[in-house]
Amino acid sequence: MSWKTALVCALGRRLRPGWSASALAGLLEGAVLLARPRRAVALGNLRLAFPEKTAEERRALYRGCVRHLAWSAVECLVLDREPRQALEWVEEARGREWLDRPRGEGKGVVLVTPHLGNWELCAAWMAQAGYPLCAIVRPPDDPEDAGFLEAFRERSGLKTLDKEAPMTRAVGVLRRGEILGIVSDQHGGPKGVEAPFFGVVTSTVPGPSVFAHLTGCPVVMVESWREAPFRHRIRFSPVDWEVPGDREARVREGTARVNAALEGAIRRHPEQWLWQHRRFVEAMREGHFFEG
Repeated sequence: MSWKTALVCALGRRLRPGWSASALAGLLEGAVLLARPRRAVALGNLRLAFPEKTAEERRALYRGCVRHLAWSAVECLVLDREPRQALEWVEEARGREWLDRPRGEGKGVVLVTPHLGNWELCAAWMAQAGYPLCAIVRPPDDPEDAGFLEAFRERSGLKTLDKEAPMTRAVGVLRRGEILGIVSDQHGGPKGVEAPFFGVVTSTVPGPSVFAHLTGCPVVMVESWREAPFRHRIRFSPVDWEVPGDREARVREGTARVNAALEGAIRRHPEQWLWQHRRFVEAMREGHFFEG
């Protein structure tokens, strides 16, 4: 792993919820605000998503996002030592019947979520609670850090599937009656489906609707958010995407409905979404993006 990750992990081994965790979270927050990685991207995304807000309100949301990410990192460091703590930190998980009912019928579940709340903690909670979750993941940009993240997920009980793996493997997860997790809020690239997101038509990952179409499994969204450090809530809710028509029409409409569900969750907790993604690439190319 990189020296920066190694240093943070060394500090994390001594962490406990309390003053030491608060100190490290403050240090990480200050470092990110000082370095300002992708600050312009985040503010541009916020400008597109919330044109009615003032520039200062959007900057406040950006600072809240950085603070949230710092706390997420600290929580994961503490969790890495004892994954079962996730069961204590999640104070409420509503809507579990949307997972339990289809699984009781032998069906898998296509689970979608945005990069909202502490999504790694949410996945760890599901694994520790006994849900057979397999998440489609993209390796970190820095390959030196990939091993740490893989080990963290393995210790928490989460199974993963590389996004470049054959589609048949993901379909197999659902055919076995398990839960296939997809974080589907990033830009879909050239193979994505155009769908509205915060009022902007942009390329969107079609995976959830494709897998639902192929298997007949229901689509469920999980929304996770932090009430306070080490205190979280989770909500599961169905995404109704069933529409008549051929495969292309069903996937396109399903993708739009998944986007709408994700957007609703983000609007409820805007300071806890990862605004640093280059989500609105088309708007960037048109020059309607950057804000200082």
